[in-house]
Amino acid sequence: MILCVGTTPAVQRVMVFQKLTSGAVNRAVATVDGVAGKSVNAAKVLHTLGAPVMAMGFLGGARGAFIRRSLAERGIELDFVAVAENTRQCITVIDQSAGSQTELVEEGRPVAPEAYRELMRRLRRRLNGCR
Repeated sequence: MILCVGTTPAVQRVMVFQKLTSGAVNRAVATVDGVAGKSVNAAKVLHTLGAPVMAMGFLGGARGAFIRRSLAERGIELDFVAVAENTRQCITVIDQSAGSQTELVEEGRPVAPEAYRELMRRLRRRLNGCR
């Protein structure tokens, strides 16, 4: 089993615009919501390659529930610590006319020290037999 541990997973929204105009109302031609964060992305790739993998970290609120559902639907094992803080959301804005992409990154919210202790407890329990 490969443990993919990260404390700041995210709901990732990608919005595509034909032309983005600063200071104006812009209407997306496409919008896609997914799950991301370095450890979550690593878990998705490893799982796709057939490796036994487990994603761990902190999840909270409706966004955390979305990540749980999305990863479970992919068949990825999970052991996230539930926290009160809503999991962060990041937005990628794609401007087709300029051929550019802009990242809007929400910082992860601080979590209680007890949540870190719980994550460490779970990690210690799972480390045996992992690589």
